[in-house]
Amino acid sequence: MISVKKINKKEELSKVNKLLVKNGFQEENDLEQIIYIMEENEELIGVAKITVIKNIGLLNYLIIDSNRRGENLGDSLLRSILNYCDLNSIKKIYYPYENLYLQKKGFKLADINEKNC
Repeated sequence: MISVKKINKKEELSKVNKLLVKNGFQEENDLEQIIYIMEENEELIGVAKITVIKNIGLLNYLIIDSNRRGENLGDSLLRSILNYCDLNSIKKIYYPYENLYLQKKGFKLADINEKNC
């Protein structure tokens, strides 16, 4: 069974770091940010992180393990993050890097240094 949940334990962070490094990202060490994971049978298959500043969210990354891409798993992980944002009055969410998957989902590349952000 596939599940998505917000992490809050240091032990879960080591699993996140293995997936990040395997997929070419830097290790994570900040549990103060909002990190959601996707697991299947206790195996980590996806991770997403959002940083919140006031009521604006910055989607730092959304990663599905390279072995599981193409199964529409990113949609569930993205919905979980967006649901968290909606429930916490975060109405603007930015993603500051080129990402075809997120562009297909309606995200537009934004300059987070713009004055109106």
